[in-house]
Amino acid sequence: MLRILSDINAVGDVKRLVRLLKNGRWSEMWAELEIDLLEFADMGLPENASDAAIWDACQDNGAVLITRNRNADGPDSLEMTLRDRNALDSMPIFTLADPDRLQLDRNYALRVADSLIEYLFDLETYRGAGRIYLP
Repeated sequence: MLRILSDINAVGDVKRLVRLLKNGRWSEMWAELEIDLLEFADMGLPENASDAAIWDACQDNGAVLITRNRNADGPDSLEMTLRDRNALDSMPIFTLADPDRLQLDRNYALRVADSLIEYLFDLETYRGAGRIYLP
């Protein structure tokens, strides 16, 4: 079973992508992946969890994170955490390259969904990649 954690700032984005994946041309692939969608509370994370704590929770629970963006501001930022802790077997982080467009442009949303399902279907290949931008 594959686990996806929606970042606190990307819950709506992930819900939109899931609707597209469940009801579109990817529905069979989505079902085959047996994806468990998680939010912060499911992993015992407070809404104000540090990026480093989120990274640790994802790695400890074998989950990929989908986020709008997390920056390099400070030692506990996601970017700094990736630089310091990413290893060959680490779960990747998926960052929505243009989350506002995802909500406004269906064709763009379909491209993001297409990219995401391809990455998820071959996830083991992307372990250790760090941050992957969608699409």
